[in-house]
Amino acid sequence: MCPFSVCYTSLKACVHVERKLAVLKLKYVRKTYYASPQSHLDIDAIKERYGCSTDSDAIRLALTLVAQSPIAQIAAKKKARAQ
Repeated sequence: MCPFSVCYTSLKACVHVERKLAVLKLKYVRKTYYASPQSHLDIDAIKERYGCSTDSDAIRLALTLVAQSPIAQIAAKKKARAQ
């Protein structure tokens, strides 16, 4: 079982809802980014720590965790108030 509420695997997303597992098909868009050697090390660490099978899975997981973090939510609220 996934330790997160949402886990990404290849072209499917597993959503855990009240001990039931629903599988949804997602449509991904290919994007290109420039990564430093440190970024590659970080992606490898995420893959090893969380069991992600691909670099894309590791990046999606990291983005999801950062977007859901309390710090990111507080920053978004401050930005919205400033506008």
